[in-house]
Amino acid sequence: MGVEHLQQLLKESIGIDAASIGVSAIERALRIRGSATGALHADAYAERVRSSPAELDEFIDAVVVPETWFFRDAGALRALAELALQRSAAQGSATTLRLLSLPCSTGEEPYSMAMVVLDAGMLPHQFHIDAVDISERLLARARAGIYGRGSFRGADLAFRERHFDGAADGYRIRDTVRQLVTFRRGNLIAPEVSWSDRYDFVFCRNVLIYFDAATQDRALRNVAALLKPDGYLFVGAAETALLWEREFRSSRVGGAFVFQKGRRVRRAEPIAPHQPVSTAPGNNRRPARPVDLAALGLTHDRRRPPPVRRPATAGPAPTLLQQARAHADEGHFVEAARLCEQHLREKGPNGEAHYLLGLVRDASGNEADAAVHYRKALYLEPHHADALLHLALLLDRQGQTAAAQVLRNRARRADVTRTP
Repeated sequence: MGVEHLQQLLKESIGIDAASIGVSAIERALRIRGSATGALHADAYAERVRSSPAELDEFIDAVVVPETWFFRDAGALRALAELALQRSAAQGSATTLRLLSLPCSTGEEPYSMAMVVLDAGMLPHQFHIDAVDISERLLARARAGIYGRGSFRGADLAFRERHFDGAADGYRIRDTVRQLVTFRRGNLIAPEVSWSDRYDFVFCRNVLIYFDAATQDRALRNVAALLKPDGYLFVGAAETALLWEREFRSSRVGGAFVFQKGRRVRRAEPIAPHQPVSTAPGNNRRPARPVDLAALGLTHDRRRPPPVRRPATAGPAPTLLQQARAHADEGHFVEAARLCEQHLREKGPNGEAHYLLGLVRDASGNEADAAVHYRKALYLEPHHADALLHLALLLDRQGQTAAAQVLRNRARRADVTRTP
């Protein structure tokens, strides 16, 4: 009974469904905190947590073990830099762009956001980042700004030379970056009323998958309320389907999963090409320049490039799968499915084609067919993390929580072991 009470407290406080992280994670936290407090029996510890906000925080910290690193998603950061340059150019140098990282964990994501925007050519006074997490312990580590080797992954670490100094126990982020980020405590499913800011860009990645459907709805309503009317929301690959039927429209930017707040439209609105910023008197900023991935240390991003819109004479026509992805992003599920099926007929078995076909079947409400195609994708590509996570979400909706947890564990292993 005590473990069930702890599961309920976890859901009430931060929205996490125990099935999404596994009961073993809760039992492990119970052993750790029960030993620390002397409340060794599950019922006794559950009562202690319920009566002590401080112990609830300790319990949450013991359950939620963060797994993050700098520049974890190069595509999303590249898209942020390009969009921030465009918006700053359109609004003028006197306007300060507002960015939010939620939840921010130990700070690698918001600091990465600051570094990529700085390196793209924006000046410090032109943007500011709020970083929010429910854990005071994680926030303290983020504010300290000292990171070990585990926070730096991949072959290209040039950003570390530009923005960090050596420290006895790792690397300390420089004040030029630190001063651009404000850390504070907050809860995604119950934002404080004092959050008066509205943001141009919100990163809320890879957290919605741990919520049940009702909590996902609540979280997305809260995030939407934090965005400006035309603000952008960055989510994880496995979370895109959650936004297809809401008041967001998909925008393809550098292959990232970006959604703009506003009326849902039948066709995705293309991002305007980058325009240089005027250097006339009164415009107090450097000329904006295209984002140099090599300079940012992002050349190790190996994801497939997004479809490129060019005149017919400028290069080869988009492939069937590229066309299918574009139609799926725009909500044209019937046409996307037709193109996927054509690709499979002409090219033979393909994991990405089955995964995309699973997505459009899922978005269309055909869960049975979606599951078939997700499984075919995993047969062909056993470590396809996005297919693993989407199939887990589908199984959760069907009440198959144990099977869904197995898939989530596989997805975490695939995400951690791949080259970032």
